Amino acid sequence: MGNLLLSKSRIAVLFTIILGVLFLFACQLVRVQVIQANSYQAKAANEMQSTRVIPAPRGDITDVNGISFARSVSAINIVVDQTQITDPARVAAFVAPILDLPESDIQTSITGTRKYAIVMRNARPAMWDQLTKALYDYNKVLENKDLDKRIIGFFPERVFIREYPSGELISSLIGFVRSDGVGASGLESGLNSTITGTEGRYSYARGYGAEIPGSQQELVAAKAGTNIRLTINRDVQWVAAEAIAKAVKDSAASSGTVIVMDPKTGA
Repeated sequence: MGNLLLSKSRIAVLFTIILGVLFLFACQLVRVQVIQANSYQAKAANEMQSTRVIPAPRGDITDVNGISFARSVSAINIVVDQTQITDPARVAAFVAPILDLPESDIQTSITGTRKYAIVMRNARPAMWDQLTKALYDYNKVLENKDLDKRIIGFFPERVFIREYPSGELISSLIGFVRSDGVGASGLESGLNSTITGTEGRYSYARGYGAEIPGSQQELVAAKAGTNIRLTINRDVQWVAAEAIAKAVKDSAASSGTVIVMDPKTGA
């Protein structure tokens, strides 16, 4: 009889302990899913979400009729996550003809453990489209047993490059920009703060250290720089440049100057 009572007592104690543990689990569950749910969600989002800059184009510099002397053109920096490249030599041999770069250069840029490495700067958007199509066509025909041979890890990074359609016509006046997009001379430098656009930002979700396609969300829109219209007429400038060059050559002079002005406006 005594043993039976002892057994029942032990069972009761064990049952009480189990109920206590379950109660603690329930309290913890309520705390995580109800009381502190927003805090944990924000923490998880912060760990998965990152932001990147949206580049902004510089303003155009044009003649009096709106013909561009300087303008920003969209380009693509082709970047790679080196940790996703399983066979650098094979990948370089595949990519090199598309990007028109030496295999050795590409192999060097895609080999390593960096999550971000530039393979090619300022590529034409059409070249990036050609690369993505070639990679898609290559990967889609692989059988399941060859999935480890997929070529992945390449990503686009949108940038702008500066283009000068009129060449050297008034290059001393227009100037040029440095590789980082900041004006270095001429109007590009003197009016840099006006011409420079305002960068935007977008957020994206990370997966295995890479940007998950389709997760991008614009936070702040990029704003283009202010356009500058000069009083110069490009066609008149070209005729004047050709005329003075011929006159200097014919007269064996060291240099010459032409001034063309509208007497009504002084422009």
